[in-house]
Amino acid sequence: MEKTMESVKLMVKTGRFFANCDGNYDENERRLLDGFASSIEILADISDEQKNEVLATLGENPTLDQLIEETKNLMERSNPRERKRMLDVFDQFIRMTIASDHRIERVELSCYMEWRRRLGLTE
Repeated sequence: MEKTMESVKLMVKTGRFFANCDGNYDENERRLLDGFASSIEILADISDEQKNEVLATLGENPTLDQLIEETKNLMERSNPRERKRMLDVFDQFIRMTIASDHRIERVELSCYMEWRRRLGLTE
């Protein structure tokens, strides 16, 4: 359960970074992230305190370096199959977040490609 909560909080922080990396935290991006964070109890049986911890991550403003470091730390504690699955989910969530405001800025694409490269997802 601890790794699940850590994964969810990291996903919210990652979404928040990519929603705001272009300097415009759009209402569609905000709704997407709020909805994801608010519906966390669907993934696991969590306490109100744990849900509030997830919601609190919406207010954080991590750097790309911090996100990559946290992601690598989480991946190190996962088996290869879990790592692939987690990275695929994070990757899809980032793409969905970036696209949610109906425009993709150069800085978003640049940060996304850097995230992929540094996590070994380049083809």
